Amino acid sequence: MPSTKTIISLTIILALLVAVFFAYRFFLNKYRGEETAGLTRETPQEETVGSGAVQGFLDILLTLQKIELREDFFQSTFFKGLVDFSPDLATQTPGRPNPFTAPLSGE
Repeated sequence: MPSTKTIISLTIILALLVAVFFAYRFFLNKYRGEETAGLTRETPQEETVGSGAVQGFLDILLTLQKIELREDFFQSTFFKGLVDFSPDLATQTPGRPNPFTAPLSGE
């Protein structure tokens, strides 16, 4: 029967071999396939004039060009009957001249 020193030595050697294998597999392996450790690499695609998002924006912009504002709308009683319900804002005094100084520094 092997001694405990031999069993401990074999266990340490086996653990070192497993650690070296995983270090080589994940850190030092020069060959990287499509997947590495369960992750995939995707490159961002540049927006070109023909791409969907840019083309959609250009379509909306061209639609806005077709809008016509008639000046008689601003002379109508409907427009003149509009009321401004926004609250009046009180004038406030500004803060310190230099907000980055300490508040009690005397400046």
